[in-house]
Amino acid sequence: MLSRHALGLAMDVVSFVDENGREAVVGKDYKKDDALLLGIEKAINESGKFRLVLTPKNDPISHSDHFHIEANPDYSPALF
Repeated sequence: MLSRHALGLAMDVVSFVDENGREAVVGKDYKKDDALLLGIEKAINESGKFRLVLTPKNDPISHSDHFHIEANPDYSPALF
């Protein structure tokens, strides 16, 4: 079975850059309660656009240094 990554439905993100150019690295800054990382995690979870987000908080063993973000595709027929 192909992974969600192989199907183009998931990505792993190790860092994010804010509008001022500051990079927040998940592996070192998440455990410091970095506001950018926590804000991104909250926005992803509240958007309803993603099936799953795994972070150092909810999966500290396998996702200690990155966010695993899975799309939540809508396969219903388009209404025109």
